[in-house]
Amino acid sequence: MDSQMKQAYMVISDVHLGGKTSNHKEFCHFLEWVLDLANKPKTIKYGDNEVIIQSPDKIILLGDILELWDPKDGDRYNIIKDFMKPFYLLSDIDCDKIYVLGNHDGSLGELDGEINNITLEEGTKFYIYDECYPEKGEKTCLKIGNR
Repeated sequence: MDSQMKQAYMVISDVHLGGKTSNHKEFCHFLEWVLDLANKPKTIKYGDNEVIIQSPDKIILLGDILELWDPKDGDRYNIIKDFMKPFYLLSDIDCDKIYVLGNHDGSLGELDGEINNITLEEGTKFYIYDECYPEKGEKTCLKIGNR
């Protein structure tokens, strides 16, 4: 294997689990598709080009995955109902997960220092970042909005 091989990242945002515009079903179908990549990479053709998509090295959840601002029916229980299956599926994907908080799930930042680096059972890591990844002040950084 080439030591210069690039890492494959998948970036997901604005799912709004538990909200009025939740993409719960689509997100679950997508995560099942990603899980299947470990067994069978997918070839996607567009025009004259062809791309082989393999299991990612990292999944970046780029904000507004949960809808903490305006949950469906004003009930945060809807968030819990919506996130159970997707987070279960995410935990089965063999890669590190990075969660960059957006404005709709930003109150998770109050847990800063408590859950921002968890090692999952299979040895992969789950990180939570407030505002940007990898860190504030880095030369290149994935940011939420204008933050």
